[in-house]
Amino acid sequence: MQCTHFAVLRHGHAYNNEAEDNYRAGDPRAYDEAIKWPSGCHDLTDEGKAQAIKTASWLRAYKFQFSHHVVSGFLRAMRTAALLEIPDAQWRIDERLSEKDSGLLNTFTPSEVQRHIAARGNVRHMHDPYRFGPEHGESFLDLDVRVRPAFDELLDGSLVVCH
Repeated sequence: MQCTHFAVLRHGHAYNNEAEDNYRAGDPRAYDEAIKWPSGCHDLTDEGKAQAIKTASWLRAYKFQFSHHVVSGFLRAMRTAALLEIPDAQWRIDERLSEKDSGLLNTFTPSEVQRHIAARGNVRHMHDPYRFGPEHGESFLDLDVRVRPAFDELLDGSLVVCH
């Protein structure tokens, strides 16, 4: 039977998001620390923790109830789920819900990504972005194939915390 009622919640603001914010604001070194850590290890910032706590209050105020609780295995998603403080929730970790794997590009700053792509003369990402997968990473097609079954298996009344 197809699930028709579920909610998806994105994790709170995390350190990798903060690096991106700072980079876009003009700090060329913002990613120096962030790229040293695997993507799954980035925790929530204080802002992200406050967002999760505020969301928890909102869910309680509007009396949202969920019968199933599913979370990505990435630290920032699991921390968000924990901060929701849903009574009696038994969170099921589903690794298929992790974010898109950018492979080698995850180890570069944004300017290094642009240089790397330009040096290789690779324009496939512009002509077929759905099927383009970076080196050792996944395409959006790969992501779709990975994530779709996780959503196909959801039960009505599920809350999903992911990316």
